[in-house]
Amino acid sequence: MNCEKDTIWPNCIWAVILTNNRKILLLVEDKIKGKRLFTRLLNSYGIFQQHQIVSYKTNIYSLYNSIFRYKDHDYLDILTHLREHEIDHEKKLIFNERYTDIILVFDLDPQEPNFESEKIIKMLEFFNDSTEMGKLYIDYPMIEAFHHMYSLPDPNYYSYFISFNDIKQYKSLIKNIVKNQDHKIFKTSRAVFNIIINQNLEKAWHINNK
Repeated sequence: MNCEKDTIWPNCIWAVILTNNRKILLLVEDKIKGKRLFTRLLNSYGIFQQHQIVSYKTNIYSLYNSIFRYKDHDYLDILTHLREHEIDHEKKLIFNERYTDIILVFDLDPQEPNFESEKIIKMLEFFNDSTEMGKLYIDYPMIEAFHHMYSLPDPNYYSYFISFNDIKQYKSLIKNIVKNQDHKIFKTSRAVFNIIINQNLEKAWHINNK
């Protein structure tokens, strides 16, 4: 698998994180859900390499606008850019460090008014190398989707979908699924995360007719 071309997480994301002698900056969108999820994942797999998880606290389209408003964005340094636009002093110090890898994980959020598929393509082309500008991975359609299961494993997981017209209600749908199922098991073990990861890979292959 070529991690420079494959944008399906988490298979390539683990290839980066599990490599020795790495100092990794993991930039996530959501302060609570994103940071909490990746902290659980790293802890479940016993990953103790140096890594820093930081929440950007805004969506991918805001990041897009802040980068591509510059004509010379091809020469932009992402850490310098983040530091200059950050008001939190502690985060400024984090962005002042040097990292072997930078990983960005953001929701697709097609319900956002600023959504355009061309923007996502442009961002994926721009953030295409974790050791340089950074490597972008997209939650499809948003991070809550990994809860869209009625059992573990769920034999029908690959067939679940939400129409574009109903995407704004998707988070409410997931909340109801979580409420009606015993989803505490999602928080417990490496074995559970293995199931979730495998099912998402299978679904990605199904979507791509592979």
